[in-house]
Amino acid sequence: TRSGAFHAACAALSSRHGDAESADALAEPQLRQAFQALLCAKLDEAAAADDAAASAGAAPQSAAAAPPPPPLAAAFPDALLEAMKRAWVASIQRGCAAAASGPSSPTRCLSALVGELRVRHDAARTTKDGLVLIDVALRPDESRFVALQVGTRRVWGMVG
Repeated sequence: TRSGAFHAACAALSSRHGDAESADALAEPQLRQAFQALLCAKLDEAAAADDAAASAGAAPQSAAAAPPPPPLAAAFPDALLEAMKRAWVASIQRGCAAAASGPSSPTRCLSALVGELRVRHDAARTTKDGLVLIDVALRPDESRFVALQVGTRRVWGMVG
């Protein structure tokens, strides 16, 4: 996500589909994939900032250090960001329903096992912002959750 080509592709998407009508005309998979790329970029930006902070404390800065690229979210107009987020959340909600359905779903099986161990938990739970589906959330106390992800073919449910 640090490459110039990635940023150029994001800029092209923004320039072509920046208004609400154009953004809503994009297919849901395109919007969802663009939002996933944005989430990955945000994680990459946070990791780069952490790396820079760690190296600043360990070694002197070089005189010709390149400035970091602008945050990727700033490249997307609000209408496009909202359409991308709606598509992402809709896919998470569908995933939540699918994970909780059927007695043999991996999430249901893990939930049943954790329940037999009498561990407080929630199955197929989304985060407060609705952006991530947690297969099983263990609740050691009321203020914390421990996320467990079941190994499935689903690759779009990221946990940071």
